[in-house]
Amino acid sequence: MKSLMQLIRLTTLLMVLSLPTLAVAADGATLFSTYCASCHSTTKLAGRTAAQIQTAMTAVSNHSSFASALVTADYTALATYLATSTTTTLAISTASLASGTVGTTYSQTLAATSGTTPYTWAISSGTLPAGLTLSGAGVISGTPTAATATMVTFQVTDSATTKATATATLTLTISAAGTSTDGATLFSSNCISCHTATGLSGRTAAQLQTALSLAIHSTISLVATQIQAISTYLGTLTTSLTIPVTTFPVAVISSPYGQTLTASGGTAPYTWSYSGTLPPGIGLYTTGLFSGTPTALGTYSFTVRVADAASASATRIVTVTVARTASLTITGATLTAGAVNTSYPNTLLAYGGHSPYTWKATGILPPGLTVTSAGAISGTPTSRGKYLFTATVTDGKAATVTAPISLTITSAGVTFPTLKPAKYASCANCHTSTPYTTPLAGQWTP
Repeated sequence: MKSLMQLIRLTTLLMVLSLPTLAVAADGATLFSTYCASCHSTTKLAGRTAAQIQTAMTAVSNHSSFASALVTADYTALATYLATSTTTTLAISTASLASGTVGTTYSQTLAATSGTTPYTWAISSGTLPAGLTLSGAGVISGTPTAATATMVTFQVTDSATTKATATATLTLTISAAGTSTDGATLFSSNCISCHTATGLSGRTAAQLQTALSLAIHSTISLVATQIQAISTYLGTLTTSLTIPVTTFPVAVISSPYGQTLTASGGTAPYTWSYSGTLPPGIGLYTTGLFSGTPTALGTYSFTVRVADAASASATRIVTVTVARTASLTITGATLTAGAVNTSYPNTLLAYGGHSPYTWKATGILPPGLTVTSAGAISGTPTSRGKYLFTATVTDGKAATVTAPISLTITSAGVTFPTLKPAKYASCANCHTSTPYTTPLAGQWTP
């Protein structure tokens, strides 16, 4: 009887052991690494839904061996992971480190791309110069205490469930105090309090050495290589700070718009400001970024000003048009009427495309009137009537449109010649040479 009970227990145990193990949903990253990564990348499968993944696992023959190991929750976890994972590889994007100087506060932040933020930084090999430390956020900071040139390998780790890492080896150079050879830095430290870079532009090392020997400069202590560095820096500058001619493309109402102003010469960095009226909804930042979403149609002209680090400045007038569409369009098919023998000033108008615009008129213009390449209509019409001509405008990118333009000239304002009593005695009895103020029904010939 005892043997029979033992046999029953053994049989029950074997039955339990033979039962299939219930699959437990794992996290998406682990599932992807286990079942997919050997043949696919996250980029290739990005955006797949749980249903699509399940179909691939059950319908494709070389996936069939996986299907029995996965449950519905696994397909959902895989889809969630693919939707949130990055499509590129984690990498350190900082290519080089700024140099430092003994006794001068130093700070630089390392940067990475891709992966899953936030990142955690560490040193995998090498040692930072004495006085400097690296934070977990990737900030190298401190005050270096000794001159050195050190190679350090930095490692970044992302926050994905299956963490990715990347490394980069960079050199950090610390110069002894007073031996920096960066011309811009030396100029800023020793000269900018009294001089502008444009004011000293073109000075040779010998000229700078002579100037530094003056008593007023006795507190400045520079070696020959530093003086040469300043001279080299000054030689790279233009003679004055300028803003190049700036032509902004047309802004479309209610659509995001962005352009960046540029300057040349002077001493960077630059600071930008403006006076006048900007298009509503668009702002100008001190960095020169001109951006926003315009909310009102129209053409806006304003003055931009740039100031450099040496307190030099320059200005330029900028014009921006806000239109309903960015395509080149001629507006005003019917012009304001003119009158015979009366000066007629007007201007053809267009918006969209890229300024400047160039105009041409073909067809029949009122006698006495001309159209310039700038679109200005001028002259004194000599014959009344309704005239129809074709206006063609070409923008700065060679786009061209045409449109028919109508212009009516009335007979108001006819002027008579000065009357001579001997010849026109019969007229002078009733008329003067003053022009009539109302239209004539017919034509008068002296």
